[in-house]
Amino acid sequence: MHNLVVCTLCSCYIWATLGLPPVWYKSAPYRSRAIIDPRGVLREFGTVLPEDIEVRVWDSTEAALRLAIAGCGITRLADLMVSEAIRKGQLNSVLAETHVAEPVPLSAVYPQGRHRMPKVRAFLDFLVERPAGCAFAAANIG
Repeated sequence: MHNLVVCTLCSCYIWATLGLPPVWYKSAPYRSRAIIDPRGVLREFGTVLPEDIEVRVWDSTEAALRLAIAGCGITRLADLMVSEAIRKGQLNSVLAETHVAEPVPLSAVYPQGRHRMPKVRAFLDFLVERPAGCAFAAANIG
């Protein structure tokens, strides 16, 4: 078995141990390819594995969340990752008074001047309303 660890959410990286992450590591195409085609990504780095070797891909964000819920320590994760576990009482917020909500980049791209399906219109309206706690900003939605 061969393991590949990737952060699918925010490209978290242990900077203190490994130094600054390379630019490609934080790119969405790399993160998604690591999940979809782990053998291809490993091959690009010179690691060619026989087909009989299982490749397991681990999401470091999900692993940190599961470890915290299991009581193995504390973690710092994005609000969108921990909000449900906090609501269910599986996790407790610590240092809440020092917490600053971090923005989550989100883009809604669609052709202008064309009829929008009701579901698309409802989603765009949701983005414009900016629910409490969301740090994204609506721009050019009409």
